[in-house]
Parts: sequence; structure tokens; C-alpha cells
Amino acid sequence: MTAGVEAGDTSEGLALVGPLPARARLAPETVEVPAGEPAPAAVEGPQPRGKRKEWALHLAPAFDYFGLFGDYAGYGGGFRFAGHRNLRVGGFYIGGGPVMHYTYLGDSTGDAVHLFTVGPDMLIGGGTDKFTAYGHLTFGLGVVSAADGATDARITTVGARAAAGVGAYGYVTPKISVGALVDVGWAFALWLNPMLTVNFHFGDA
Repeated sequence: MTAGVEAGDTSEGLALVGPLPARARLAPETVEVPAGEPAPAAVEGPQPRGKRKEWALHLAPAFDYFGLFGDYAGYGGGFRFAGHRNLRVGGFYIGGGPVMHYTYLGDSTGDAVHLFTVGPDMLIGGGTDKFTAYGHLTFGLGVVSAADGATDARITTVGARAAAGVGAYGYVTPKISVGALVDVGWAFALWLNPMLTVNFHFGDA
């Protein structure tokens, strides 16, 4: 009796070997990463910037100089407080909202002027996620009070102002930005108004 299996007859040989283990039949083909080498990171393309809306609280201490090229010249300080609703589409920026503006002026003769106005503020510009430059237009109505230093006479009446300017700001945190704004306008005299700005941002931008 022979111990081998005749050629062409494999059934008995397979029966002797038995079924292959399930692991050997189903094991997928894998690629091993050598130890000590990091796996390649996925490469992501630039993310598109869509529409983003925000609210911004705008605070601006100011230096005011009135009377350029005129007979009366006064200088002093002021403060702007505004709430802006802004829309960004890619790098384009547009916004606006109400603004309150107070100014105090004095001169060498002791005259003093207080001007407080409320009105709209309109902005348009552009930039990146870290920096924005813009132009703006504003006007307001309110109250002006003037005192004569020589006679102590005082008058209070309706006051107004209008101005246009350019500004820019950069983000120091995701929700806070600082910058500068320079206005030229008219409020009973030609008016130059440089300001420092601090903005608090709420929303998607």
C-alpha cells in the first residue's frame, strides 16, 4: 500500500491537510508604516470664505480741532460710541449703525463749546480675517452749548455735524480689535478729528 496520493486525485490530500484557518482566508492586504515614522497627514485645501455677519461695539476717544482756514479755532477732545451691524462676503466689508458723538472745545480766550450728536454711521471697505480697512460717512443732530469766556454769556441750541473719513483696525484677539480713524467734516467750522478705536465683535466674523 502506497503512502502518497496519486496524481490528479487531490481530494484525499485536501482532506488530510484540513480547511485553511479563517484568518488566512480573509486577512486583507495591509501596508505597514515603519516604527518611528509618522503617518502622512491629510492635505486640506483652502476653505472658502462665505457670508459672515457680526455686531460690533465701537469705542473711540478722539482729539478735535475746529476752525481750519477760519477765524475761529478751537481744540479739545471727544468720544464716539457706536453699534455696527456688519456683513462680510469674502474680503468685502459693509456695515453701519447708530453713533453718539460728544465733543468739548476750548480756545485761548476762555470760550468753551460742548457738542453732542446722534446719527447714522455708514462703513464700506475690505480686508482679511486679521485686518480691515474702511471708509465711512456719518452725520448727526443734537445739542450745542457755547459759553463766551469774556462776557460769560451762554447759548444752547440745535447742533449738527457731518464728516467723512478713513480707518483701519486689526484683531488682537478673535473678538477684540484696535485701530485708528481720521475724519474731516463740518460742525459750524471745518473740523479735523483723529481717533483711536477699540472694537468688540460679536457673531461669526
